[in-house]
Amino acid sequence: MNAFLRARARSRRILAAALTAAAALVGAVIAAPPAAASEPSDVISSIIERGSEWSYDASGHAPAEGWQTAALPWDVGSAPFGLGSRAGRITTRIDAGPERPPSVYFSKSFTLTDDLPEWSWINTWADDGIVVWVNGVEVGRKNAPKGEVTADSAATAAPSSRAARSNPTSFSVPVALLHQGVNTIAVQVLAHHRRTRNLSFDAHLVREDIGGAGVPAPSSSPAPSPSPSLSPSPTPPASPSPAPSLSPSPSASSSPEPEGETCGAQGMLAPQCGALWGVYDTGDGDDLAAGVTDLEATVGRRFDMTMRYHDFSTHPQQGVFPDEAERELGQDRTLLFSWQARVSDTDTDIAWSRIARGELDGYIDSAADRIAAFGHDVMIAFDPEFDIEPNRDKGSMADYVAAYRRVHDRFAAKGVTNVAWAWVSSGYLGDGNDDRIRAAYPGDAYVDWVGYDPYNFYTCNGTPWTTFGDKIDQKYHFFTEGSLATKPQILTEYGTSYNVSDPDLAARWHREIPAALKEHPNLKALVRFNAGGALGSGEPCQLQIDNGAGMLDSFRDAGLDPYVNTRED
Repeated sequence: MNAFLRARARSRRILAAALTAAAALVGAVIAAPPAAASEPSDVISSIIERGSEWSYDASGHAPAEGWQTAALPWDVGSAPFGLGSRAGRITTRIDAGPERPPSVYFSKSFTLTDDLPEWSWINTWADDGIVVWVNGVEVGRKNAPKGEVTADSAATAAPSSRAARSNPTSFSVPVALLHQGVNTIAVQVLAHHRRTRNLSFDAHLVREDIGGAGVPAPSSSPAPSPSPSLSPSPTPPASPSPAPSLSPSPSASSSPEPEGETCGAQGMLAPQCGALWGVYDTGDGDDLAAGVTDLEATVGRRFDMTMRYHDFSTHPQQGVFPDEAERELGQDRTLLFSWQARVSDTDTDIAWSRIARGELDGYIDSAADRIAAFGHDVMIAFDPEFDIEPNRDKGSMADYVAAYRRVHDRFAAKGVTNVAWAWVSSGYLGDGNDDRIRAAYPGDAYVDWVGYDPYNFYTCNGTPWTTFGDKIDQKYHFFTEGSLATKPQILTEYGTSYNVSDPDLAARWHREIPAALKEHPNLKALVRFNAGGALGSGEPCQLQIDNGAGMLDSFRDAGLDPYVNTRED
């Protein structure tokens, strides 16, 4: 194939990406009641904000008697806290050494004025178990044994960090326990070592005052910036379906957890544990099958997934899929079709509104028939990277939602059941792109996988060298908010430049991928982009696998890791 005129499109995309600054996504893990009246005369506000500083003890030994009310010389950190490789997004990583403690203890003091709250409660989550005291009196426990809880007590359940965050627990705090001056809240978080090695925690102490009489004293640590609201995105007029939403849904907490350690989100085509190892490669010419199989011979394994770009045309390779080469590869590899709203031969984009109105139904219906006849399960990403130029010239985010739904619904109307639908953005955050991505979410019923395309461009756009793990971390957690926590994630493209000044660092970029994947268990598939490219200015930007000494060998080593070898055949 002629690389689908990808070089031109990629030049425009990389230039736009280079101009987009990545912004830090402040993650609020606990859904706190807003500081607004539940009734006209009531005021709800925070005493201890989520993300606050706490003292903690992870020594593995029982603290001194009376620790629930005493000020002790413990370590200090900011919530959320986490211990273990799969504790999810955390601010303070607890270093407990090779001997993980059965419990970790937390303590925090706060000051109240003479205006005591009318009512108070604590929102908290922890994996695995938790016991909470206020001024030395227990106010509640969850997943903890009955009776006395000691330093050796084990949690009675083993929720994953994701499940714990999705199901925060509230304990009422009797106002009689609170007094003017310094008060102390104490927490014991228990692990369940037989089923999980993770531990995590955050808490939020809230007050409600009738008539707004009481005002909480300032917290002993500053409140973090609020997380961006995952509010419902607008429903396009062209679609009668319910409005999409990225807000928490019952499915975010009700999906069954695998036995033992959590393996992340489950879904069609997703391995229960580990990740699919994929590639985009067309070889030196039009022979897609040879490009993939030759690379497989070089790296010593078969790829789980291979990706190819297609358009809305009748071109025998660019538009008609699966073609002969894809049908050959698809017998024992998962095919990923990145279906772009454009006509490649004429370099013409197709407005999303045209697709939503049904003007392209003939192409959609023909593709549905071919996929159904092919019979094997495939993945389709409709117009990936919808959120950046030049794709934004095709219409609004509401237009994109309507077009995505139209394509999905035409396949459904034809009874096609062998497609996993991927919703793929660039993943770039900042400069308003966060909200643009949210607004383009088609809805839980339309999305099976969530995708994004991280690149370590380095000298291509003058950014610092970034490891694979750091490159995906912010984006990964952005896409585990709300109902998206139940969706497996895929990198439909990823890659790195070569570090001429530090070749060993460059080679480690590939070798560190399996370890990073284990820290991000919802990431269930990744497709290495294996082609060169250029910035809009024409500056070389080599992103292919073998782009420097040791890079091909390091990619080979990473691909042999058991975590990315999930298939038995």
